[in-house]
Amino acid sequence: MGTTGCTAGWVFAGQRQLRGQQFIATARHCVSGLGEAVYLTAGPFPVSFAHGLLIGRVAYVSKGWDFALIRIAPTSVRYVVPSMAGHPDIPRGVGGTSSAKFGDICQFSGHGLGFDGTPTTEQSRVGVLTDISNDELYCDGPANEGDSGGPIADLTSGNEAIGLLDGIDATAGGSSANVGVHGVTMTVLLRDAAAHRHPVRLRTAASS
Repeated sequence: MGTTGCTAGWVFAGQRQLRGQQFIATARHCVSGLGEAVYLTAGPFPVSFAHGLLIGRVAYVSKGWDFALIRIAPTSVRYVVPSMAGHPDIPRGVGGTSSAKFGDICQFSGHGLGFDGTPTTEQSRVGVLTDISNDELYCDGPANEGDSGGPIADLTSGNEAIGLLDGIDATAGGSSANVGVHGVTMTVLLRDAAAHRHPVRLRTAASS
């Protein structure tokens, strides 16, 4: 995506006026703006910037939260698998504060620097949920540059999608002081997108 190397997150089906369209999420800081073409890159990180398969174009960039939606090109829809890479049973649904609890096991899958050498190191990293609100979450676990935009699942709550990875940082706020993997929740993503004419629903592993 432009001059960045990031990870694609959860897959969504458009609703209402967007019915029939497919979207994939990533972090807002991974894209330049609306209409930007997004290509599948060849790696390891830092990625090769030679254009590969066209995934689609940026359709929505949140102003308030670190996520964006990419409309999948009709020619690439047939390649899309909505389950998390390496985890065919994830996601089973959308999770949030009603189901996720501190201490739950977070599952990551992405192309972070230092983890992108093998499928095992990309897809088998887990952490511990240390904080979650309606808008943000933190997990204590292994992630790095290049993982931005990737999916975060809650294994303890039943393989639910709980957010998108935004970065590794430390903040004082919410219910505690947090250090670790920071993400936006599925709750805020779905709410914010719908409020800006991009109503979508999560595609689950069962819809693969």
